[in-house]
Amino acid sequence: MSTQKDADRLDFLVEEAIRVAQAPLPSDIAELAAQAIADAMICAIGGTQAPEAAASRRAFPDEGAVRIWGTQESRDPVTAAFVNGITAHTLDYDDWAPGSGAHPSVAIVPALLSASAGREVSGEKLLAAYAAAYELQERVGLSISPSHYEVGFHTTGIVGALGAACAASLVLGADRSQLRAAIAYAATGASGLKSVFGSAGKPLNAGNAASTGLRAALLAATGLAGPAADTVFGPQGLAPTHSSSVDEASLSQAFGEPWYIRSLLFKFSSACFGTHGAIMAAGLLKDAGVDVSRVRKVHITVPPITRTVCTIPDPKTGQEAKFSVAFTTAAALEGPILTASFAEPYSPSGTVRSLMDATTLTFDDSYAKTQTKVAVTLDDGIIRSAEANAGTPQWREHPREQRDALRAKAHDLCDAQIGSEGVDRLLGAAHRLASGQSAGILQEVIEGL
Repeated sequence: MSTQKDADRLDFLVEEAIRVAQAPLPSDIAELAAQAIADAMICAIGGTQAPEAAASRRAFPDEGAVRIWGTQESRDPVTAAFVNGITAHTLDYDDWAPGSGAHPSVAIVPALLSASAGREVSGEKLLAAYAAAYELQERVGLSISPSHYEVGFHTTGIVGALGAACAASLVLGADRSQLRAAIAYAATGASGLKSVFGSAGKPLNAGNAASTGLRAALLAATGLAGPAADTVFGPQGLAPTHSSSVDEASLSQAFGEPWYIRSLLFKFSSACFGTHGAIMAAGLLKDAGVDVSRVRKVHITVPPITRTVCTIPDPKTGQEAKFSVAFTTAAALEGPILTASFAEPYSPSGTVRSLMDATTLTFDDSYAKTQTKVAVTLDDGIIRSAEANAGTPQWREHPREQRDALRAKAHDLCDAQIGSEGVDRLLGAAHRLASGQSAGILQEVIEGL
């Protein structure tokens, strides 16, 4: 049986989620939520041709009312959430929460938009549901970090299901008992293993989180009573079974005190975020005039958390290359990292291959989990180095610059699929959600592409 303390933790998160969903959001939070929704959709549109995305559509061919983003196909809401979640994560280009380490939007957004399809939902309500779900998901993720990740659980698959359940429940109009039940059902269905990294299994975790959360929300919306036991923090619940200890610090903070969404990081390279510090450091070296043809050795210093995440030394596929700090560093020293850098069949250039063979790694306990140092030895023995921390939110003080960068990313990813005008229509619709635009405009735009 759950203790009163256990019940207080989950009930507090439920109360806070409902409070946020019913109140106006600060303008910067609303903009971040809109950007996150748009980013998840453009990552999915850009990923529609990936093998994992195509396979998920073939495996579940039934028709329905919810569009698969970037295609002319539709599915039932739960299947659409599953397929859109897989597709949004297949390029590993989607956003990342540095606190919990989860990819928040690939779980939340497919469930949120599937739940809102065919319903009268205002843009403000959609953004508030996203923000509330993000805050709940991140707090649970922080509470079980880092031990759940260290033993092999994939944060996105685990806490993403709870965020998806929360977001979907809020747009479905859930009351407190229904939201609590939805989170309980999502907790028992949550899954995801790090052992699938570098394969189609990783985006599968994201799709599973989105569909599990939506299914839980739809069940709870019927009035089906949730379990009396606390399936998140109580004995044998998600937290104690998936971590060695529960950090209480994040579980008693009112949503907005702080807003964890303000730390959300958008990706500008389609690889594991653990490689982004190295990509940035290699770019600094290149900008400083390092000639890649003169590099004889590469030494990369990374935090220990990357050891079981993105240190594949000799990737054989494009998916594995996304989890190889050796590859991404070498590729960034040679030139800009593009989505095509990870295309199949995987075939690194001779220069990149030579640099990978000359790469060594050091794990430094003092490094932040997004911090990396790259040192190169040139043909004359001179060592040049640069250090970068990819965990600092880019352009947080300059939201227009972040909007511009996301727009450039969207055109790069999606122009071939939906055309430049289609990209602008989608981004424009997302941007207008905070100003009275109905949430249905996103579905209308997607269906019109």
